[in-house]
Amino acid sequence: MSGLLDRDAIIALLTELGNALAAEGEHADLFLAGSESMALAYSTRRATRDLDAVFEPKQVIYAAAENIARTHGLATDWLNDAVKGFLPGTDPNATTLFEHPGISVRVASPPYLFAMKAAAARIERDAEDLQYLYRLSGFRSVDEALDCVTQYYPPHLLTPKTELILRELLET
Repeated sequence: MSGLLDRDAIIALLTELGNALAAEGEHADLFLAGSESMALAYSTRRATRDLDAVFEPKQVIYAAAENIARTHGLATDWLNDAVKGFLPGTDPNATTLFEHPGISVRVASPPYLFAMKAAAARIERDAEDLQYLYRLSGFRSVDEALDCVTQYYPPHLLTPKTELILRELLET
């Protein structure tokens, strides 16, 4: 396994991680909040290079993930928690993707992902996702979408670029 991870590869890796943790008497709780959420739950044709998650117990999971990386020729950070610094708190509407011995996996809801991608303001990278999540979230206007973003991120943390990008992308 190398390169991009599609939905099937991600599920196989997470199942393998769960099996490894269960064998050690451990259980992982993962909250996925990056491109893998799109690939797993919302746009299953998508693929990603790594999994951005918040998880516990951290050190046990990192050790098991490193072993899996060696087995499959993956980058050692195929599962990482770098996203934690960008999360706007908890997602009350996260959904459980699957439960398996040793692991529980939740994914961010469409409005939560929309807010994260809007706040990041990376039009060249996230334009398609923003348009797709806008529709999936059921927003009726750009203003409603902007209200969602400010529910998760205080306005003083957002750049003017966020509103400009959303208006450019979504008002057509």
